[in-house]
Amino acid sequence: MGWQFDPYSALIGAVTTLGLVSLAYLFRQHLSRGWHELVTRSGRVAAWLTAGVETQYKQAVSSWAQKAHPFSALGNLGQFFIPPRLSAPASDPESTPSVHHVPLTLDIALSGHKRLLLTGPPASGRSTILAYLALACSEQEPPPSATGLPCDRLPLYVHLTDIDWALPEEGDLPEETVQQEEPQPAKQPGEDDLVKAAVRFVRAPSSASKLLRQRLQTGQALVLVDGWDELPLPARERAAAWLAHLADMLPDNLWVVATGPSGFAPFTEANFVPLRLETWARPQVEELVARLSALLPPSTEGEIPSGREVIGPLLQALEEYPSL
Repeated sequence: MGWQFDPYSALIGAVTTLGLVSLAYLFRQHLSRGWHELVTRSGRVAAWLTAGVETQYKQAVSSWAQKAHPFSALGNLGQFFIPPRLSAPASDPESTPSVHHVPLTLDIALSGHKRLLLTGPPASGRSTILAYLALACSEQEPPPSATGLPCDRLPLYVHLTDIDWALPEEGDLPEETVQQEEPQPAKQPGEDDLVKAAVRFVRAPSSASKLLRQRLQTGQALVLVDGWDELPLPARERAAAWLAHLADMLPDNLWVVATGPSGFAPFTEANFVPLRLETWARPQVEELVARLSALLPPSTEGEIPSGREVIGPLLQALEEYPSL
C-alpha cells in the first residue's frame, strides 16, 4: 500500500508547531535569560577549574623555590635573598669595574629586555636569582623586595639537564633509516618539552601543562632556564638553538637564562642581552651576615651571636676568593 496524505495528521502537526513557536515567542526573554545564565555558569565553572590548577601549580613552584638556596636548613629563600648587582660583561673578564660604574638592579634589567642572560661563575648566585624570581611570581603576596619584578607572569623553571639532548647512535637508528642516503635529523625538543620539564621539575600536577601552554601562547609567562653550562658542548649548542627558536615563536614572554661567564655567543646572536653578576660589596655581605645571625641558635649564655663576630673572617675570605 502506497503513501497517502492524511489531512488530519497534517493539521494536528501544524497546530502543534504553531503553538510551540508561539510559546517560544511569548517566553523569549525568559529563554534568553536562561541561556545566558547557563553560559555564564559554564564560564564560571571553567574559570574555577583553571584557578584551582593555577593555585596548585603556584604552590608547587613556591614550595620548591623556598628551599632552593644554600641556607635552606635555616629558613626560606625570602629570608636570605639579597638583591644582586648586575652589569654588562666587560671585554676583559679580569678587569675591575670603574669607580664611576653604576650597577643595574634586577627590576630595571627585567623591565628593559625580554631576553636576558645571567652570566657568572659557579656559586655566583645565578640559580638563587632564578629561584627567587619563580618564588616572587608564584606567591599570592610577593615579598617586599619583589617590587618592580614581573609578578604578573606565570613562572616556568626549567633545568636543561632534565631534558634529553643525546643524539641517537648509528646502531640505534631503524634499519630503514640507516639505508637512506640522507638520514633524517634528530628530533628537536619543542614547546611541549619545555612545559613538561617545568611541571616535572617542581613536581606540579600534570594537569598544569595545559595552563602553562596557554600562558606561553598568550605571552604571559616568565621562562627561567638553568643548567646550560652543565651540559656538554654539543648539547649546549642544541639547547641554545632550541631556546632561541622558542623565543622567536613566543616573543611576548620574558626569558631569563643562566650561563657561565663566557661561551654564551649563541644566545647573544639570538638577541639575548648578557648581564654579569658582580661580586658582592661590603653592604651585601653585612646584610646577609645580619640575617644569618638572627636565625642562629643562641649561645650557652642565651645571647644571639653578633654579626660582627663573623663578618671579619667572611670578608677576608671574600677578598681572598673574589669569585665566590
